[in-house]
Amino acid sequence: MSKKGFDFESQKMDIHIILDSDKGLFFGKKLDFYDKEYLKGQGYVACFFVPIGKIRQEEVWMLPSPPESLVHTFLVRNIRDELLKLTKEVLNYKSRDPDIIFQNNQSQIVALEIETGKNLKKHKARLIEKFIEAKIKYGKNLFIVLTDSNMKRKYKTLFPNIKILVRTDLPTFFKSQIK
Repeated sequence: MSKKGFDFESQKMDIHIILDSDKGLFFGKKLDFYDKEYLKGQGYVACFFVPIGKIRQEEVWMLPSPPESLVHTFLVRNIRDELLKLTKEVLNYKSRDPDIIFQNNQSQIVALEIETGKNLKKHKARLIEKFIEAKIKYGKNLFIVLTDSNMKRKYKTLFPNIKILVRTDLPTFFKSQIK
């Protein structure tokens, strides 16, 4: 101790951060101050979303994925992480392909397209074309997952032959696909 009080310079902290910064999504309750500072330095941002299977918002740390919105990015990564608990074969894309593709318990390829509803308003014709092509490729194994449950009726009207899901449907859906 120095005469003026606590000697901070003589106190050294050994901090080990054990996070895979490529993961893209971390839940705040599992992170300490140093983890959050590390993630902030890696370009992550803190947000609040309701995770799959939960009823309340939680703090999440995400690496943004432009041009996708944070809500779209969150749901894609949350679905990916939940599916990886059930199966090893989960692919997610950022291009023209569906957001998430996995193999179900019947060895069928299942495609999930996450939608915020913004394209329905801005690029309706392009969206219709995209889902016509996807429906031809994936058939009954194509699903639309909406970030906003208020958009469900509009999507069901526009795409009557494609199953529409919202966040609260996902735990049951996962169980039906992977046992």
